[in-house]
Amino acid sequence: MNKNVFIIDEEDFFANLIKRKLTKDGFSCQVFTSGQELVDRILTEEPLIIFTEMVLPDISGIELIKKIRQISSRLTIVIITANADKDNVVEAINSNADYLIKKPFELNEISAVTERFRRRRNIEDGRKKIHPYIKNDLNIKFPGKRNFITASVSFVRELFYSIGYYNETEINKVATAFYEGLANAFMHGNNNDETQEIHLSVLYDNDELDFYIRDNGSGFDFNKKIGEMNDPKKLLVLGGRGITIIDSFMDGYEFLDNGSTLHMTKHL
Repeated sequence: MNKNVFIIDEEDFFANLIKRKLTKDGFSCQVFTSGQELVDRILTEEPLIIFTEMVLPDISGIELIKKIRQISSRLTIVIITANADKDNVVEAINSNADYLIKKPFELNEISAVTERFRRRRNIEDGRKKIHPYIKNDLNIKFPGKRNFITASVSFVRELFYSIGYYNETEINKVATAFYEGLANAFMHGNNNDETQEIHLSVLYDNDELDFYIRDNGSGFDFNKKIGEMNDPKKLLVLGGRGITIIDSFMDGYEFLDNGSTLHMTKHL
């Protein structure tokens, strides 16, 4: 996981203040004394986030952002400045900065902004990881490996954002249920065989999302096991809690294809 943070500020006090706080939070921070030095470092080491002042010793913050954007469009850039008037804010936005923090700032704001963009990068990386396995927009066939299961959960979280749905409580519920569905397909359907694929389809209309997770197993008699699988005690048992969680967090579910396909529904 990338935890590199680059910091540049004409005032050493603010640069070191950010460094101390984010180092305490578990990030690896580097302070630069010139914009060109920072640009040169990006060519060999990619940071998670860059904090820059508008006024720098050698070039302006806006010029620095333009140089960075010529190298990469995905790097997160946060401007820190004491002069956050309307013109500067507009200039920052036009230069493709991601965020602006006004001095003096609260250290908790620095931590919160860094964590927010760390989570965004994780989602982007998750989607990038499974992108080669996408057959069309919302039909995916990927290796049934644990790391791909985690990446697919990130992809589904991003799906909600892409359709303009931002209820984090409900998104977390669906992400949890979705993970349990994938884990069920991997452990029980594919018998923990990482050479077996898992098939995922997501259908969306204006007020509903439908998830279909299909494994390569022979299925099972769901009606025989429904009582046992919905036992609340199973919540504490790895491999036995999935259906209880899915039943609690989704608006509907059913097993198709003799039990080898799980269909889950979420109303928006």
